[in-house]
Amino acid sequence: MAVGNSTISVNSVLSEVNSRLHRSIRPYLEPGKLIPDPDDLCIGDVILTRPVANGGSNRTAAAITALQANMGHSAENARWTHVCLYIGEHHLIEANVTAIPGAKPSAENFLCTGVRVTCTMEYASHRHLCVLRHPALAHHPQRFNVARYGLMEAAVNPRYYDVAGALISAVSAKWAAKHRRKRAHKSTICTEFALECLVMGGTVLEAPYRDIATETRFIYPADFLDLAPLEQAEIQYRTII
Repeated sequence: MAVGNSTISVNSVLSEVNSRLHRSIRPYLEPGKLIPDPDDLCIGDVILTRPVANGGSNRTAAAITALQANMGHSAENARWTHVCLYIGEHHLIEANVTAIPGAKPSAENFLCTGVRVTCTMEYASHRHLCVLRHPALAHHPQRFNVARYGLMEAAVNPRYYDVAGALISAVSAKWAAKHRRKRAHKSTICTEFALECLVMGGTVLEAPYRDIATETRFIYPADFLDLAPLEQAEIQYRTII
């Protein structure tokens, strides 16, 4: 589990973001919680996550880990089960099955699943994070287009999380490819949405994106660890006081 290398007060965290974002970030600013240092993150970074511990609440993650291992990924890489993109000011954009933080599962909440914006603290205290960075975006203005594309998709073309597709891919690669062609404009999964933002907004990883479109399976979180030239970046954590 990550530990805080330094401490920071709630007011100091709030001073790092636009005042309009205070409402979304404040519920996570509890003493003792961890927050990734924003100085170690760049807009456009790919963030892989995995649960801190196994258990009943992580059965989905365990299933994804097993599936990735069966596909040939190493045990180390197969542990990563979700993908987000960093868009700045302590916030992420992602496709997820839980679009309402802290809400209990219900039919109404399920219908709200899909692309959403959340803050880094939602993941930092209960999931390990792995940051992958494309060197061409690290200090290039094009990285802002990655965030802009994701936000525009969330606002103008909201898509559901493709739960059915994710389940189908675990059963049949052929069926998964057929399903993808039918639902691309209506739904997405975390990995495909992240890669789409990097390609359409950042104009990077275009070749892998074309290759994946022709494959008979979905892209999974562990696949990002094999996508050159993405490089792993170190991040430090701060403990909220």
